[in-house]
Amino acid sequence: IESLPVNDTLFLSDVYDIRRVSSTRNIVLNENPDLSDAALFGGIDYNQGVASIKKEASSSTQVDRSFTWSKKRANRSPLDQLPNALVEVKAINTLLTEQGFSAELFTGTAATEDKLYGLSGKKKHILHISTHGFYMTPDTDSDIDPMRCWGLAFAGANSYILNEKVADHSNHDGI
Repeated sequence: IESLPVNDTLFLSDVYDIRRVSSTRNIVLNENPDLSDAALFGGIDYNQGVASIKKEASSSTQVDRSFTWSKKRANRSPLDQLPNALVEVKAINTLLTEQGFSAELFTGTAATEDKLYGLSGKKKHILHISTHGFYMTPDTDSDIDPMRCWGLAFAGANSYILNEKVADHSNHDGI
């Protein structure tokens, strides 16, 4: 995630202090009092419809996509729910809350791209996303940056995968 481009010159790791941990135990046992806020995404409804996505989307948030997946998506199957992802984020939420953390839980149809983008500028020390990820190799004759050919799935991703695009191209399509 730290290699996610923010713009043409900066990566997410240039803007935020990103730390990977192998277990939430490492977080709750950390004695650093500055770590207090979390955002948790999981149990995502990938089948949320296009109309719902447009309703949730903020017109002010736009995503620069230099790679279109239309040709690559032709052979894609819809995403299945991740087994135990909802159980996982609820357990993490309980664990963090018991330790005095303030956690926002985004599940089902509320686990949208817009909710993730809405965290920008907010002081969230922990971001946990339990979802599908993907990488699509660009065509060999393409000048597309391979680091922009990956993504994460959020609510409504199956509508995009099945070519039911959001008509206003707001990029709030679940991918």
